[in-house]
Amino acid sequence: MKLGTKARYAVMAMVDLAANSGGKPVALAQIAERQEISLSYLEQIFGRLRAHGLVTSVRGPGGGYLLGARAEDTPISNIVVAVDDNLQAPSQGRKLEGNGRLPTDDLWEELDNQIHSYLRSVSLDDVISKRVLGMGRQGGLVSIVRQPGGLIMREIVSDVFIWHKFSEPHGYNFNGYLIRHGGEYICIDPVDPSEEDLQELTHLGLSRILVTNRNHTRAANVLRERTGAKTSIHPADAPHARNQGATIDDEFNAGDRIEPFVVVGVPGKSPGEVAFYWPERHILFVGDAVIGDPPGQCRLLGEEVIDDPARLQNSVRKLMTYDIDILLVGDGEPIIQSAHERLGELVDSFSN
Repeated sequence: MKLGTKARYAVMAMVDLAANSGGKPVALAQIAERQEISLSYLEQIFGRLRAHGLVTSVRGPGGGYLLGARAEDTPISNIVVAVDDNLQAPSQGRKLEGNGRLPTDDLWEELDNQIHSYLRSVSLDDVISKRVLGMGRQGGLVSIVRQPGGLIMREIVSDVFIWHKFSEPHGYNFNGYLIRHGGEYICIDPVDPSEEDLQELTHLGLSRILVTNRNHTRAANVLRERTGAKTSIHPADAPHARNQGATIDDEFNAGDRIEPFVVVGVPGKSPGEVAFYWPERHILFVGDAVIGDPPGQCRLLGEEVIDDPARLQNSVRKLMTYDIDILLVGDGEPIIQSAHERLGELVDSFSN
């Protein structure tokens, strides 16, 4: 099973465009030089990509090409199909008499389906951010795929899956998490799923839905109705969540153990804000206590949406007592390495 040269060059060129654009047009000649591809051959490829809406062209001085959609909303499969949609494995050998099919035809057909499914699950942004390794080993989640302009679900670290919804007003993603542990699935701060992903989550079955704060019930009602999972939140945030229409079945308090997590109180943004700490893996899930913005850094939300800024700063200071390698945020970009150092930089910025 092999992708054609045109498809490989198309992916290389699109990754180059996404990595070097910065919102400005990139000249095709620059891409051709960096990737060592014939300019005339690249012009043919980009003609196909433009026809499929994957790129737009800008004429005149300083012109070139721009992505037709955000890198995170551009599946690699769309690029491949735009330039070379023939990914079939050739049948070889003698056909069985009477039915016209080889005994291996089903194998090659299913392999082709799996390749297409995998390429749909990987975006340009995944390639640029070097998140591709391991994405094909997601156990029972093989049918969760990327939909252009819609939901994304991927395994961000082992047994932790993320999907997100981009918030135009905020300029960053709202994230939901699915955790696989001990044969069960736990959801934290779910954002709206696509129908396809909702079907997959229903098939998997959720043991419970955990909400970090009063504003992160988000799609909890939808998942609760479809999966039967109970929704839990801190009692101090429960009244507001219920007033917003959320169905709350259970409550937890700081210090409670909800396998595999320890509930950590981080009040300030709201009185019942919590985080979920996975001590064995040094992973911390936060809601609105800290956000990942800009990527690779963390900060607090604006004081206009924080109930008690001083209390929140004190809560974040206390997080420094935990051994945190990975910070999975409800808003913005997760921090999957050196998270304790990034939190320390945030704490150092607080005025005494």
